[in-house]
Amino acid sequence: MNKAFLHVYEDEEKPGSFINIFCTHCEYPACEAACPAEPKAITKDPDSGIVKIDKLRCIGCRSCIYACPNSIPFFDETYDTCVKCDFCNGDPICAKYCSTGALRVVSREEAKEIVEVLFTERGD
Repeated sequence: MNKAFLHVYEDEEKPGSFINIFCTHCEYPACEAACPAEPKAITKDPDSGIVKIDKLRCIGCRSCIYACPNSIPFFDETYDTCVKCDFCNGDPICAKYCSTGALRVVSREEAKEIVEVLFTERGD
């Protein structure tokens, strides 16, 4: 189990190139809507916008995994709960200490521009 909660894939068309897929803390999280636990195990903080899974409330049904457009939550076999990046409560350690700068925090708008440039360069 990857405890960093990041999905890292190698680009098959460009060996040695990797892409990180992670929770984007959606404006209207499908994972939250799909959670059948009462009270909900998945909540979106109204102030920070961070979507979190409360492992103590999670019933392990995996509905959030199926509902997420990117299948971001993981099922943690050790605890029988779903887990995902919680953005370290606004201070993401993975980006903060990434020595290469490969991981960084950017706005949604900037992320969209980066992805558009990457796909334009690849010809997708």
